[in-house]
Amino acid sequence: AETVSYYKDVEPILQERCVNCHTANGIAPFSLETAQQAQASAQSIAAAVLSRKMPGGWLAGPDCNNYTDDPSLSDAQIATLQEWARIGAPKGTPTEVVEKLNSEINAVLSEPSMKARLQELGGAALVAAGSLGPAAAAALAAIV
Repeated sequence: AETVSYYKDVEPILQERCVNCHTANGIAPFSLETAQQAQASAQSIAAAVLSRKMPGGWLAGPDCNNYTDDPSLSDAQIATLQEWARIGAPKGTPTEVVEKLNSEINAVLSEPSMKARLQELGGAALVAAGSLGPAAAAALAAIV
């Protein structure tokens, strides 16, 4: 299974459900706008969402009708935030970095001299595939 990370899994949840209030000048007591801010609050986030204390400001119970703009988290979102906090709140690699690496690596892999060299080294499968996907670029970024 893939490791839960801030950029890949947590940031989208926080942006969708939390940052409306948790901004520098928002009504919440602290901001969750950056990876560093979220990491510093990871254990608090996990506890607050597990108890369903957060997202706050929603009075309808879980058995009530579905409403527009309901800020409640799904069980899957809560599980993601719990797992992220449990494993130490890793940031992961920013999406922009993965996309840039993917683009640059694929550009190099498309050069005839590089294709020939990879084939010499036994990389025929990579050459045949013709590109390196985002997951492979992310894996490369993790070790670089």
